[in-house]
Amino acid sequence: MDIFAIAETKLDASFPENQFLIDGMGKPYRLDVSDKKGGLLLFGNKDIPSKYLQTLEVPKEIQVIPIEINLKQRKLLVLAIYRPPSQNLVYFLSSITHLLDHYLKYYEDYVILGDFNVPEDDSKMKCFLNHQLCNNIIKEKTCFKSMKGSCIDLILTSRPNMHQLTQVFETGLSDHHLMIYTILKSTYTKIEPVKVTKIRGNTKPHINKVLRKEIMKRSRLKNKANKSKNVDDFKKYKTQRNLVTNLNKKLKKSYFKTKLPKGKNVKDFCNFCKQYFTNKVICKDDNIILVEEKEIIRENYKISETFNDYFVNITNELEIFQWDTNYLDNHPSIILIQQKFQKSIVFRFNTVLPDQVLKHILDMDPKKSSSGEISAKVLKLAKEEVLIPITECINKCITTNTFPDELKNADIIPIFKKKDPNDKSNYRPISLLPTISKIFEKILNDQITMFAENVLSNKLCGFRKGYSTQIAILNLVKKWQECLDNKGIVGTVLMDLSKAYDCLPHNLLVEKLKAYGFD
Repeated sequence: MDIFAIAETKLDASFPENQFLIDGMGKPYRLDVSDKKGGLLLFGNKDIPSKYLQTLEVPKEIQVIPIEINLKQRKLLVLAIYRPPSQNLVYFLSSITHLLDHYLKYYEDYVILGDFNVPEDDSKMKCFLNHQLCNNIIKEKTCFKSMKGSCIDLILTSRPNMHQLTQVFETGLSDHHLMIYTILKSTYTKIEPVKVTKIRGNTKPHINKVLRKEIMKRSRLKNKANKSKNVDDFKKYKTQRNLVTNLNKKLKKSYFKTKLPKGKNVKDFCNFCKQYFTNKVICKDDNIILVEEKEIIRENYKISETFNDYFVNITNELEIFQWDTNYLDNHPSIILIQQKFQKSIVFRFNTVLPDQVLKHILDMDPKKSSSGEISAKVLKLAKEEVLIPITECINKCITTNTFPDELKNADIIPIFKKKDPNDKSNYRPISLLPTISKIFEKILNDQITMFAENVLSNKLCGFRKGYSTQIAILNLVKKWQECLDNKGIVGTVLMDLSKAYDCLPHNLLVEKLKAYGFD
């Protein structure tokens, strides 16, 4: 099933939504009732983009769920309805007519499905069908409250030839209603399922043949004990379990003693330990679909324009406080920097030698993505030919205090973060810069780091060689332990700034750099 509607759910707000989730289906659209009469649930396949239409208010007593579904560049209006037998038919049909008159400005095709509690040959129903130029494609009897039976569960469509198979069948869920269904002559692109690989727990590098055999024996004893429920079998299993635990600890300790990288290279240490940690990341395929101003966007160029407008203008929506340039000298941070550091040494960028440029070319990782026509692999292959021209270009830029505009051009990749994948605000932009731009940046970064390392606080761990988030946490834990040992109380305030880098006031940053001694 791709679209699945249930009438007479008799649900209210006391029923949590998680009870009604179906594998392969998205979150259901609900219309609950307070008097236990009627109610609707409407499910849609996860692969089909859909949205609930709310541009027109419908009377509370009219039970209808209007949604838009997007099938391969084709939009379809779907109305799931239920009309209680006691509800005035003319009032109900006039409300549906008003709904269709509003939404048919935007949709050519529509499907109405549900329990009308009235047959197609009713005079008022005939008038409605003629007025809307639609047909009922359910021809078999669906309700058997009497021996004769009647057809009161209908599927109305503006294009009957769009449906290739329409039937009814018994489900056993109702004592007198049959299920109705139809198949559209339409296709959509299915999202490829993510392949999940389960790695066995005994593949760690410290595990040897002896430990594997003991683990297998532990598993056999556990299965035997669970089947027999015998006390002696459980004792044997627990003895073997303790043996495996102790042996595993000894082997792990021995392995770390012999294999742990020597020295203080943080990168080598992290790479070594990485194999003992999981790598859980949020993955999102390239098939991005956005919902913008109640419109489903699937076309690549429209998605690109939407992201571009959002990323470019993101700071305008954040209401960032801008410091008056005339009063920046009196900013608290500027005053503190000036008090602590004397500007006896002035920092200026220096020209570089070809050997320095060559070092950064050789250090480039060809596996990492970049933009532009020259990849890192090509640059490394042609290093002897391009080394002198690149060095001259970089030195010219340093002496003229300019950064070439072409090196600022980047390919922007929207990376999904969390929550709703159809909301543009849940993506963050990743910039892929040209390879030569990266070399230029690293050369400037080396010179800045050499100057700034002496003035930065030891508590600042971000983007510094030899520092990491683990060091920041260790410093905090050490301070907390000292406080608790002295019978003190530890209080922590944690802050996460939304769009932190976008919020950074550039004029204040420039003034702080000047206070530190930057030319």
